[in-house]
Amino acid sequence: GCLHLVVGASSSGKTRYCVDLLRRCIDGPKADRRKFLWFSAEWKIDKTVAPIRDIEKYREFVIGVDCSDEEVEKSQYDSAEAFFENEIRARVEHASPGTVCVFDDPKDFATGLANRTRLLLDRMQRVSRHKSIGLIFILHSLKSGAWSSQANNSCRYFTVFPRSQQAKIRRYLNEEIGMTLKESRRAVADFKQHSRAMTIRLHSPQCLISEKMIRLL
Repeated sequence: GCLHLVVGASSSGKTRYCVDLLRRCIDGPKADRRKFLWFSAEWKIDKTVAPIRDIEKYREFVIGVDCSDEEVEKSQYDSAEAFFENEIRARVEHASPGTVCVFDDPKDFATGLANRTRLLLDRMQRVSRHKSIGLIFILHSLKSGAWSSQANNSCRYFTVFPRSQQAKIRRYLNEEIGMTLKESRRAVADFKQHSRAMTIRLHSPQCLISEKMIRLL
């Protein structure tokens, strides 16, 4: 399974980027279609996920789990821990090979879910590929402390949004990827002209990817 961290400020387009990924997969060749589990604190109210939530064609491939405080409180479970074990951990652990799990802003999950989810994400980054389970998770910052530390060692792809966090992305390319400041400035300037999202492939061959450009590093 592929491990993919998507990072962007509010309104940068990170959820839309992930929704578009899912739709392209489901619209593509039948042999390449995947099943998706989408965990979000705004699953029932987020207009961005409306296509995969409400359109039957996509709903057949996507199971959404609302992880908000309100949903936990009105669920059949007596505690957040029971909700987590049954609605999150059990779904992930019993997912069929080829499934991709999407965690949309897990830091914002209900009280009692967020920390448990963080530990689950750390474990998934270490072992999920052996089970052929993919993982995409969305955060607000490339440096999110304990939330992103495992990703730096495990994830193959980081997707960032150079129109909204230019300075942070330049610094990351310079300090973590090893590009010079001049190269990182040029990369951010070039990619933001052509696409909202820029994906950094961390494994060899290292490169920057958008819808219209690929640049080897």
